[in-house]
Amino acid sequence: MHNANAEIYTWVDENGKTHFSDRPFPENATKTTVKTITPKSHNSVAVENNKDSQWQKDYQLAQKKKAEKKEQEKLKKQENEDTCKELKRQLAMHNQNGRTYRLDDNGERNYLTSEQIDKEKAQLSKALKKHCR
Repeated sequence: MHNANAEIYTWVDENGKTHFSDRPFPENATKTTVKTITPKSHNSVAVENNKDSQWQKDYQLAQKKKAEKKEQEKLKKQENEDTCKELKRQLAMHNQNGRTYRLDDNGERNYLTSEQIDKEKAQLSKALKKHCR
């Protein structure tokens, strides 16, 4: 970059306030030439960021944690949706008014009583309220 020159006009108003402008405003404006100096690259106050800077490492770590959190939330949401589907399926089975049974360790059917079915329906309804919103 090259140094640039600019014309600046200054004046003081009736209240004593000094004004600066690139255009002359009142008749008493004073023309001043201002030389703009651009600092050399080695004198720059801006610090170059590279891949190994602490700021860059902190930023990458924060981005990684954010992505991990988002992935965990996605997995949790999918798990919750799967749980919800299963609860709805189980409740629908109980509501079909068919005979409900559980298999024991020997593979024998143990049919549930109406009280047991009502108790399971209540438990499933409570779980549905918790998981399926």
